[in-house]
Amino acid sequence: MNYIESYYIAVYWGSREESLDICTKKVIDFFSILSEMNSSFEKWFEKGYSRKKALEHQYIFEYDKINKSLLKSRIKTDIGNIIIENLGYSFSTWNGLQEGEVTGISIHCNTSANCVSNNVVINLPSNKEIYDDIYKIDFILRMFNLLIEVWHPEQIVMTSKQLRDYVSANDDTPLIGWITYLNTQKKLEKLLNFCRMDYDKDGVILIAEDECASINNIKQADEIKKIQSIINKERW
Repeated sequence: MNYIESYYIAVYWGSREESLDICTKKVIDFFSILSEMNSSFEKWFEKGYSRKKALEHQYIFEYDKINKSLLKSRIKTDIGNIIIENLGYSFSTWNGLQEGEVTGISIHCNTSANCVSNNVVINLPSNKEIYDDIYKIDFILRMFNLLIEVWHPEQIVMTSKQLRDYVSANDDTPLIGWITYLNTQKKLEKLLNFCRMDYDKDGVILIAEDECASINNIKQADEIKKIQSIINKERW
C-alpha cells in the first residue's frame, strides 16, 4: 500500500517577546524573499469560506497592511473581549492554486505563554510530479537558510505527516525528518553513520537522505527512525 503523503516544513522556537514592529518586518522580509524562490510562491491570499471569495483578497506585503493584519489576529478573552497579550500574533495565507498545487503558510510570533510555541508551518503542494523542484534537497536547504535568517528558530523539520507518525519522537525531544535543523552546538557523534551533518555558527543541519524521504520507502523511513531513536536518548 502506497500512502499519499502530506509534506510540510515546521519551524519552532520557544517563548520570545517581540514587538509588533519586529513581527511585521519579519513577515514582510520572509515573503519578499520567498516570492522569488518559486513561481508558485509569487502571490498569497487571505483564507475565506470559498476559493472564489478568498481569491478576491490578495495580500500586499506593505508595512501598514501586514501590521494591521497582525493586530487584528490577537486572541481575546470570551468574557470582556480583553486581548491576551502573551499569545502574540498570527498570520495565515495560501497561494490560491488548485488542489494538489496549494501551499499554505501559518505564522505565530511574539508568544511568551508556556502553553503555546512560536512557529511557522509551511504545508507543501501534494503533487510532487508538478512541483518536483520544490522537493529537491538544494531548494529545501535554501528554504531552511531563509527560515533561520528571518526567524532564528530552535528547530526546523521537513517531513510528512505519515513519516512523523512512524518515527515516534518523544514529547521533549526534537522531531527528525528528511532534513532537520537544530539550534545546538552539541557534537552528535552517534549520528555520524546515519546522516550528513552540516554545522555552522547557529547550529547543525541533519540530512538523512540525498532525495526526499518517504514513508513508502521503508528503508528510508527506518533510517530516519534510527536517527530519531538516538535523538530521543539525548538530553535536551
